Amino acid sequence: MVRNLTALILATVLCLAGCAPSGGARGTGTTPASGTAAVFATSVPHYEEKVRLSAGMSEILDMRLTEEDGLFVAATDARRSHVAVFAQADDGTWEEAFDADDLMESLGENRYLSRAALTPQGTLLCIASSSGGSNPACYAVDRDGSFSRSSLPIGSDVFKFRVDDDGSVIVSQSGSITRTKGGLVRYDAAGGEAVEYELAEGEFAFDFAVHEETLYVVVTRSNSMQMESDIVAFEARTGAMVDVDPSLRAAFDQVLPAPNGFDPGASPVLASGSDALYVCSKGAVFRCADGAAERVLDGAGTHLENSTEQPAGLLLLPDGSLAIQYQDRMSSEGAVYRYFEGEREQTAELTVYALEDNADVQQAVVAFRDDHPETAVELQVGIPAGSGLTADDAIRALNADLLAGTGPDVLVLDGLPMKDLVEQGMLLDLEDDVQAARSRESYYENVLTAFSSDGGCFAVPTRFALPAAVGDEEVLEHAGSLEELAAYVDRSDETRAQLGSLSLAALYTASYPVIVDEDGSVDADALAAFFRSVQRLVAISEANVGEGVDPSYDYIGALFRNFDGDTYGLDNGVMGLLDGDDRIAVGSLVDTTDYGMAGIAVANADYPCAIVPLAFDGVRTFEPRTVVGVSADSQNADAARDLVAFVLEKTQQAGGRSLGLPVCKSVFEEAAQALGGYSMGSMSAEGGMTNYERAALADDEIAAYHRMVESATAASVPDKVVTDVIAAELEACCRGTVSPDDAVGNALQKLKLYQAQ
Repeated sequence: MVRNLTALILATVLCLAGCAPSGGARGTGTTPASGTAAVFATSVPHYEEKVRLSAGMSEILDMRLTEEDGLFVAATDARRSHVAVFAQADDGTWEEAFDADDLMESLGENRYLSRAALTPQGTLLCIASSSGGSNPACYAVDRDGSFSRSSLPIGSDVFKFRVDDDGSVIVSQSGSITRTKGGLVRYDAAGGEAVEYELAEGEFAFDFAVHEETLYVVVTRSNSMQMESDIVAFEARTGAMVDVDPSLRAAFDQVLPAPNGFDPGASPVLASGSDALYVCSKGAVFRCADGAAERVLDGAGTHLENSTEQPAGLLLLPDGSLAIQYQDRMSSEGAVYRYFEGEREQTAELTVYALEDNADVQQAVVAFRDDHPETAVELQVGIPAGSGLTADDAIRALNADLLAGTGPDVLVLDGLPMKDLVEQGMLLDLEDDVQAARSRESYYENVLTAFSSDGGCFAVPTRFALPAAVGDEEVLEHAGSLEELAAYVDRSDETRAQLGSLSLAALYTASYPVIVDEDGSVDADALAAFFRSVQRLVAISEANVGEGVDPSYDYIGALFRNFDGDTYGLDNGVMGLLDGDDRIAVGSLVDTTDYGMAGIAVANADYPCAIVPLAFDGVRTFEPRTVVGVSADSQNADAARDLVAFVLEKTQQAGGRSLGLPVCKSVFEEAAQALGGYSMGSMSAEGGMTNYERAALADDEIAAYHRMVESATAASVPDKVVTDVIAAELEACCRGTVSPDDAVGNALQKLKLYQAQ
């Protein structure tokens, strides 16, 4: 059977302009040559300060330096029911200068403001659309709140638009299935004459800036199975494409991120300065001129290190400071930060350690810095990307630091030998901190206190994932063990066709307590059964994908990239359950929306359909995530405890979409209640769209979700070294380069050596 991959392709095409892909030099598909340019570092330090808007104004629409040299920020709430423009008051606070409430009221309930841009005069230009983006119209909102209809012929496919200093409006168009490229259009101030800037097929404009009569455009493009960024140039007045000056091209090549598959590294954003073109890229801001890229802002220790968000705008301000607009990668939420020359006076220093790069930790560190500017927080990663270090190498180095009393203050214990650290007395007892959190909010007790005992609580989960399956109730009856599930699916052509979306991370999380005992010993028979079962399921899943993918696509490699932690939810398998032959999808609940989205299958399937937690051999597991502990030798224990309390707060628990479920129960309840319902659609091979919906979760469904979470009593906490060994041998087995028996034997031998250390 050949799977219909149109829905996946649709999602990829629509993401090209809005995601933040990595990139390189135009048309090469390889890392650009270094050219003649060099990157020079500035010696001037900067400190970061958040632009604090009114509570609830979570989406940044635009930021702009007005003719009066004032910074204005346009923002809206999550429902886009209130759009306002903010300016800084004399006392430094940010206050509403005016809003678009009168315009919103005149539009009625079925229209909303989809895009907005600030003008040089500090007024607001808005695009109002009906639900789904239809019937767009442009309005101008003055600083007294009055509004008028604009004659600008802006359509519904706007990704980003800005008002230039001369009053003209530049629009970048988003991609669509019917158009294979997203171009740009410039309208004069009167809204009449238009200049078009034509991009090559497959290119989309992510950002742009006019500098010295040239329009520079950051474009993203897909090249086979990877994405890349580039900067191209047009004559601003005529729209003619021009070559980028060779010295400037050499500077650009130094700051463009290299292509790296579909890894969502941030695309650059641009700003025009009086002396040069400035580029925010690769976690820094560069001045590009005269064949060189000068680093004017080093993002180390700032929001630029947070990979959960991407820069969406850059401004150079008259006082020499910089302003950067950020947008969350998984939602429309964002923020604005300013960067001032100098160093902030800080009274405490805190070091946070994570074995691997952890987006949730990055987000927490950034938020903690915002709320505690008096504390300098450094995030250390044991295995930096591209370092070539193994987990064993990193853990040895960490142990040496801890024994020497020079270790980090806060440890993210995911992947670390947690039991050993506790037994060796290297962690503080956080029982009082957990009890204080419980007195303020309601938590999933089975998760929050997973590592509590009579001796104390030395590790605290702040998020978790729940391995689960959704599908035909009759098929789910055969998921009592992994062996039983694999045997059922492999019974006939009909049952093999029923296997849909497959998450190896969910299978591993559910199987780990069966494979590895509490003392760390490995059950050889259970490991062998796991290898045989997964090999069968992977072979069936790969066959089901069929011939509909690019021949260069490594399906098995893609499955194993997420082996030690799902980032994609159970809802990935919903469309196959409704539109195809699939009758079971295996994944994890990792986001507050996953349960409701998977419920679309339950509500719309023409067969009895259910969501169940995986409970292999009767053991219902959950995966604690972002488990934090405090070093017993920390010289800043109070600040470290403050960070633990901070990440358990309701506000912080409400963030981190797709990073793990919140341990705070009320966060899920409020998120479910805030959604009016759930919907999902796909495009058929013939081009027709199919949409499925379900209502918001009812109180009894929310209660059922709570019961399902609380029924998981076994914490699955894989050791990173053990996981890497199992994953490597299992992947070789699934690729057919080694037999299952040999793969198991190799794994057991390596694990024996590791455990003997």
